[in-house]
Amino acid sequence: MRRAASASPSPNVADECRTSRRHGLRPDHKLHTAAEFERARRARNRLTDALFVVQYAANESTGARLGMAVSTRAAGNSVNRNRLRRLIRESFRMHREELPAVDVLVSARSASAKAVNPAVFESLARLWQAIRTAP
Repeated sequence: MRRAASASPSPNVADECRTSRRHGLRPDHKLHTAAEFERARRARNRLTDALFVVQYAANESTGARLGMAVSTRAAGNSVNRNRLRRLIRESFRMHREELPAVDVLVSARSASAKAVNPAVFESLARLWQAIRTAP
């Protein structure tokens, strides 16, 4: 038995919450090789707060690229590690266009494992702002 179509169909909530692939991070927005990670790690540009350490180096590409180091020691179990990675990726995705052409390496500190999501986003937003205003 078919249902009659309603006058104002309600949108599917799952579709609204899902991030589409076009808004995700493309492969050229990420650091891939050990050499790329090492180059960002050895850079003298370093920003820290209670939750994260961010190291960055200028790159020759057209925009900012992200690398992450979220260890078991810092974040605990895989659920927390993956949650932090998702939050870092999403925050970077939202701020990527505002950043200069840099390779960014974000390392999680142990306090980040217990931090709530809004605190993680605020911390990362402050760090992205500091990269934008750095000389």
